Amino acid sequence: MDTNTPTLTEQEKKYLENYKEENPFLKSLSDFYKERAMLSEKQILALRKESDNHKKKLSHCTTTGLMLKEICKFYDKEYKEEKLVVINSVREKAICISDEENNVYAWMPSSAIDKVIDFNAETGDEMSIITLKSWFTRDDDFWKQSKPFVPNETKESQIQDATELIEDVMQESKIEFLEIGDPRIPTPNIEENSEENSEEKSEEELPF
Repeated sequence: MDTNTPTLTEQEKKYLENYKEENPFLKSLSDFYKERAMLSEKQILALRKESDNHKKKLSHCTTTGLMLKEICKFYDKEYKEEKLVVINSVREKAICISDEENNVYAWMPSSAIDKVIDFNAETGDEMSIITLKSWFTRDDDFWKQSKPFVPNETKESQIQDATELIEDVMQESKIEFLEIGDPRIPTPNIEENSEENSEEKSEEELPF
């Protein structure tokens, strides 16, 4: 037996059986395992790599107290910036914020963030205001462009494209379909056919 061949541990089996989170790749492996009660060698290795990466993603920052997907106000006096941002990702020592309106994001050490709470007396709402500490120096590419979202073609658009292609081919080939009753459709000579059939029948009745 090859001891280097990976096999699922009991803990991994339970993890797959009880997986209910939103990672699409891990969910697909979970569904596959539930259906076949096994994973291939490549799937097991991919499971371990992806689950390790997933575990590194935290739901809140222990340094600042900021929560994943929390909406905050970001201020930078030096760059004259004031905008709403979302805590897009949390790591052990870093945080990623995203400015969805301008489709950009930025990473920074969690230790470089100052946070205060803005309390609205009228509504009772609270919002975190984050700024950068003086010792942290921004690079020119502090804000990075996010990849644009490109939706997949829908079935309707694919059908429409196929229909248009057929119409183009028909027009180029000058193919034309005639409806029943169109005067351009030739009609068979019924009288001639009747005479020929009667003559053939008469000949068949002759005794010689």
